[in-house]
Amino acid sequence: MGFPLNSRIALSIASIAAAAALIVGATFAFFSDTSTSEENTFSTGSADLQIAPDEESPGTYANDISAPAINETGLFPGFEKDYVFWLKNNSSALIGLDLTAEFDNVVTIENADIANQMTVAFTCRTDSDDDGTLDTTFPTSGPSSINAWDAGSGVLGSLAPDDGDEDGSGPDEAECTAHVALPSSLDNTYANSSVKFDGVFTGTQTP
Repeated sequence: MGFPLNSRIALSIASIAAAAALIVGATFAFFSDTSTSEENTFSTGSADLQIAPDEESPGTYANDISAPAINETGLFPGFEKDYVFWLKNNSSALIGLDLTAEFDNVVTIENADIANQMTVAFTCRTDSDDDGTLDTTFPTSGPSSINAWDAGSGVLGSLAPDDGDEDGSGPDEAECTAHVALPSSLDNTYANSSVKFDGVFTGTQTP
């Protein structure tokens, strides 16, 4: 007795499904291998601004100039003088530094107003194209009184990342001049007066 036509179609479909299941279930082996990147480490560097007095620079930089960095006596009304120093970006991270200056620990003797009368202006220049010539001069900051520098900071310029050279060339170093002055209008009430302070120079990562 034969199967009805519709039953035969159903069996054929079932046979195809079974064969497909066998194919899908079959296992194929391929060669493979792996490579591993081991102990990946990412470490931050640090910012490091160093300073040197002109007579020792370039070549001798440190974190500080030991006290007394400047010890000037015998000043008089109308006194003016330039003091030269160097700043260097010695950061271990590949970053530029924006430079600012301010004063701290201001102490006066006799007439305390001398800290309002004495002014300081900073001008820095750098070798922007690394040819050994200080060819770029940053805008002068100041002149401002000692007390004004104590109350706030001024912008000196920017240093490029450390180039590994300490010979005074390159945009990672700057020669700076502090111009100190007393007005000629000072009278005898300022005699035997003095002011002492710390010059604080800060390098902050350039955005």
